[in-house]
Amino acid sequence: MTQTKKSDSVSLTSNMKGYVDRADSQYVAGWLVDFSDVTKHLRVKVLIDNTEICSGLANLSRQDLTENLDLRNTDHAFNLKIPEILLDDREHEIKVIEAETGFVLTNSPVKVMLSKAGSQNKRSYQSWDDAQGDSNSLEKRKHLRLPRLEGLKVLDIGCNEGYFCNYAIRNGASRVVGIDTNPVVIQLAKQRTPEAEFLHTNWWNLPDEKFDIIFFFSAIHYEKNQKALLTHLRNYLTNDGLLILECGVEEPFRGANHWCLIQRHDGPLRYPSMDYLMDTLLDGYAVTLMGRSVAQSGDPVPRFVFHCRSRKPTFLFLYGNSGSGKTFLARNLSNHTIPIYGFDSLFYRLIDGKNIPKNKVCEFIKNNGNVMKLDTLSQKLVSNDLYEELIKLVMEELPFEADISILEGEILIHENFRETLTQRIEEKGGLVWNVTKS
Repeated sequence: MTQTKKSDSVSLTSNMKGYVDRADSQYVAGWLVDFSDVTKHLRVKVLIDNTEICSGLANLSRQDLTENLDLRNTDHAFNLKIPEILLDDREHEIKVIEAETGFVLTNSPVKVMLSKAGSQNKRSYQSWDDAQGDSNSLEKRKHLRLPRLEGLKVLDIGCNEGYFCNYAIRNGASRVVGIDTNPVVIQLAKQRTPEAEFLHTNWWNLPDEKFDIIFFFSAIHYEKNQKALLTHLRNYLTNDGLLILECGVEEPFRGANHWCLIQRHDGPLRYPSMDYLMDTLLDGYAVTLMGRSVAQSGDPVPRFVFHCRSRKPTFLFLYGNSGSGKTFLARNLSNHTIPIYGFDSLFYRLIDGKNIPKNKVCEFIKNNGNVMKLDTLSQKLVSNDLYEELIKLVMEELPFEADISILEGEILIHENFRETLTQRIEEKGGLVWNVTKS
């Protein structure tokens, strides 16, 4: 019989790291990695009172571990079922070890009451109306300031056991999808809320559709590239869609502009400062800070809630009668790098007749325009029902790539023209503000 020397055993286990996330009357779950060979799947053994009762490979996918432990291979998790024959309503010691070396995983051994009732009514992470869990979901819901969900499509990223998916269904959402990298909680979510769809996947592989509301609660600290992820999520929002983000914020009001690593049992987690979150990570969103969220046991930093909408190109309609000072104001604003689209300049180009499109409105302006009477030209265009053709031309030229632009001209006084142009801009995803002299 070959014996392993103590020094050899220490060498074999020094590169191992593992953790038991769950141990109860139903399952023992966690993860185990050998950093000397991250392609290898290790076998774990579950011992109850030092007697082996089951074993299996740590080869299930866990996206959060990939991000935290800086691994390319995601498959290092395990989830082993406790045999029902062992449920005797007594307390036992559960220990989880690596099968070959005997390496003991962190958070093990642990004392657990193995009961048949416990196998059916396991304490959940999320709190429900009929069961208090480790997370205060009911109080958290109040702090999230959720909008009306009736008739909306909702995506919950990191849905866990599906509490917020269940809430969305009960409040009239037309479609609800929850995703999580943990297959165990996905099964629990399906049992709790069969009306919703639950997917075992990660946030880089979302359903190919757009949602009115995206929930993203207490999970972004697991992601290394937080900026890329938040940009990625914008692709799944409708034009008026809302991302509700809850996350921990380090040094929330100290003017810091960075994120920091904070070590926890499941790896170094990334928490941004308030300035870094608002100015860098959420760039591209219009953000409203809703306030603090509910503190949870083990939080290293305070949590905050943010309501985020995709930032829309904004157009300021600056209008008034001739001599009201609108052109002077527009030119001063343009000195601050805000682009200006002037209707007078457009009319000058069309009256000049060089390099203009061949259509009815351009021909009309060329033949009837007078650079000294542009106010009269505006009235003629509206009275001859040519403003729709003019708007088509304007929409081809507007700088939708800019965050803010100014549209200036006397033609904006005409309500029909202004309202139709507003409608076209909004249909293309823009936002309009009307600015006129009081």
